[in-house]
Amino acid sequence: MHEPRPEGAVTDFFREVQEDLQRDRLLKLWKRFRYPLLGLIVAIVAAVIVIVVLKDAGDARNEKDGGRYAEASKLLSDGKDGEAAKAFNALASEATGGYAALARLREADIKAKGGDVDGAVAALDALAKDNRVDRVYRDLAGLIAAERLIDKAPLEDIMSRLSHLLAPDSSWRWLATELKGVAELKAGKTEEARATFTELVENSATAAGVRFRAAELLSGLGGPLIKKDAAAAPDGAQPAKTGSEAEAKPAEAPAAEAKPADSAPAAEGDQ
Repeated sequence: MHEPRPEGAVTDFFREVQEDLQRDRLLKLWKRFRYPLLGLIVAIVAAVIVIVVLKDAGDARNEKDGGRYAEASKLLSDGKDGEAAKAFNALASEATGGYAALARLREADIKAKGGDVDGAVAALDALAKDNRVDRVYRDLAGLIAAERLIDKAPLEDIMSRLSHLLAPDSSWRWLATELKGVAELKAGKTEEARATFTELVENSATAAGVRFRAAELLSGLGGPLIKKDAAAAPDGAQPAKTGSEAEAKPAEAPAAEAKPADSAPAAEGDQ
């Protein structure tokens, strides 16, 4: 016969089960947010395309590349993914500047859409490390690569792609911080995730859409993390309620999300 578990071990066991169930529930909630987030990234890429077109207007070579990019995009919208991938690959090899970088992003997206996530991440990593490419494209490639790896890579791999995007001067710091929190949650680092989402919710500069999603996830983690130096309320003050006392109220869904950091192109869209 198996010997009965000590009482403390039983308590630990049930706590672990409860934490696993909580994490699974929150990750399901994240999946609801994931598709709008991917849509946002696509919108950012589209905005960058507009910037490239305006910047390169009047340049015969770039106008030709723009035409090729439009043709490849039409193939993709018509459901001809294979032909579109070949067209984007050729453009990435032969074009220069923004259109070459955008073609590489779109080709990677087609790979991921077709189930080749590893191939997509490899292509994105190569773009992110290519110093010949403008930083805005390299950073965007790193952000997308991290998002693609959320379901399949250890936290260390994801953070290796996000770490420099968390800097105050990064155009993508809010989205990068959000992905950091989700990766921590998925890795079982609940308190770290709670601290990350608390940072997003309490920072007045956080993009509205990111704050909304962070608040939703944070409400399932017992509310904002109270810092030790703020845990003791002053005389007569009522301590903040957390956990089972009161769930954090989710932020109202924004009508329009805030723009990326000032260093990003103005037309990149809201986060």
